[in-house]
Amino acid sequence: AGGTNAMTISGGGLFAGAVTGVGALIADTLDADGIVTAASVSVTGTAELGGDVTTTGQQEYAGAVTLTEAVVLTGVDTDMNGAGVEFSSTVAGGGNDLEVSGGGLFASAVSGVEAFTADSLETQSTLSAGSVSVTGAARIGDDVTTTAQQEFGGAVTLTGNVQFTGVDTDADGEGVE
Repeated sequence: AGGTNAMTISGGGLFAGAVTGVGALIADTLDADGIVTAASVSVTGTAELGGDVTTTGQQEYAGAVTLTEAVVLTGVDTDMNGAGVEFSSTVAGGGNDLEVSGGGLFASAVSGVEAFTADSLETQSTLSAGSVSVTGAARIGDDVTTTAQQEFGGAVTLTGNVQFTGVDTDADGEGVE
């Protein structure tokens, strides 16, 4: 527990257990197997996430992210772009679920995620998952491919040429809804 104190890590951080009550968590690389609760998270290099990350502010991942377990990322948009959780590089799911709350911005490819859920979404590259469910608005800039259902509950804006490829799993004849 860190109170509201900031934690800066140089040389890589490995956390096998929970990290809670931290102000700003800033790391060059991060390997978190437990939950992380902080005011904000900023990782300039790679990250391996095996636990939920909850912030009262922004989460920013500049390097490649690998999921080692099912993960829920909950952030708050503080830079007014609509996303509380931002990825500048690739996200590799490893067959794990990814849930994003507070809006997700993905600048590079997302692959290998089993169930992908978000309250709002912006993709600038491909999204490949077992299933996709977005309850709010979505800005899609490249192809979305699933081996099961795709569901978009809010307005969808295309920011590039996009092909949606889904599989009907609820017997209504539509793999993309």
